Amino acid sequence: MADLENIRVQDIFDMDFLQKFQDTFARAVGMTAVTVDADGKPITRPTDWSDFCMKYTRDSREGCRRCEECDKRGGETAARTGRPSVYECHAGLMDFGAPILLNGKQIGSILGGQILTAPPNEEKFRNYAREINVDPEKYVEAVRKIQIVPKARLEQAADCLFLMATTLSNIGYMEYRLKTLASSINDAVLHCSAAMEELAASANDVNDNQKGLNVEIQNVSDISGKINEFTSLIRDIAKQTRLLG
Repeated sequence: MADLENIRVQDIFDMDFLQKFQDTFARAVGMTAVTVDADGKPITRPTDWSDFCMKYTRDSREGCRRCEECDKRGGETAARTGRPSVYECHAGLMDFGAPILLNGKQIGSILGGQILTAPPNEEKFRNYAREINVDPEKYVEAVRKIQIVPKARLEQAADCLFLMATTLSNIGYMEYRLKTLASSINDAVLHCSAAMEELAASANDVNDNQKGLNVEIQNVSDISGKINEFTSLIRDIAKQTRLLG
């Protein structure tokens, strides 16, 4: 699988299907979700993201930078262990990352969560809001709307998503390989067709050249005949000269 070096999630997934899959999964488990590339950058539209994350944390330049770093680390941890990772994000919510793997190589992750497993420490969130230049009171108001669920439920959702993501990525990769192989075969056929056309053209040229050569050979033969006739005539003249003394 040497061709995995530069392969992307977009190469093996139909992105419309991936978006629908992500939306359906997130709403079924009551959590948020987004698919990111190997660098932690989103490649799908976020599903049901909270105002806490979308309107405040990610809307802050520093907050967004930390989110991308956090998403990347979450996916890398999952890739390293070969299992989904459940972790606390930089802003204090619980998230999970299910890596999209091909032959052990991580090409992206499906991230989800944005929940709390216990009531929030509001003062902690106020302090963090100041770090990322967000209004502390609006930040706390937003975190109060985050749902609180048991950590075990988050882990179950992560396991389920990892299983489905692995299966879908393997299927997608097989389809990608088939398309690549079909393209290679098509290119080979086109190359052979072009070569056959060149050979046919060369054969025509050879045929034309052969005809020309035959004409020249005939010309040489005619000239040789005339030379022979001329030589014979000279010999006859010489004989006649000797007879005359």
